[in-house]
Amino acid sequence: MRGSEMKMFKFADRVVRISFFEENPIVTSLTICDQTDHDLMAAGQKMVDADRVADMDARRAAYQQALESVLGRTCVEQILSRTDTPDCFAIYSVFKYVLDCYGEQKRKKLMASVR
Repeated sequence: MRGSEMKMFKFADRVVRISFFEENPIVTSLTICDQTDHDLMAAGQKMVDADRVADMDARRAAYQQALESVLGRTCVEQILSRTDTPDCFAIYSVFKYVLDCYGEQKRKKLMASVR
């Protein structure tokens, strides 16, 4: 193999920056690691478990607590303050966005480790 064709390994940056909203953005970050993977899976499971709760206020509170376990209370409150209806759908929409951003950036950073 010639030098220009040789693949090289390097550790990729592990920070995933997540930005919410174009105007006056709220920006947070997660670190790519086993603990974050675990926290995201646990939050998703908490939401699935909350779907069995008939009381919608209790369900919404459980959803919000699950999201707060990943992003922190202050960040979640700031994000939800921008919606007219901070219900389960809004909270799950934020969670889905976080999962998508984390997964996409994790994949890109893994691919960038080998050049």
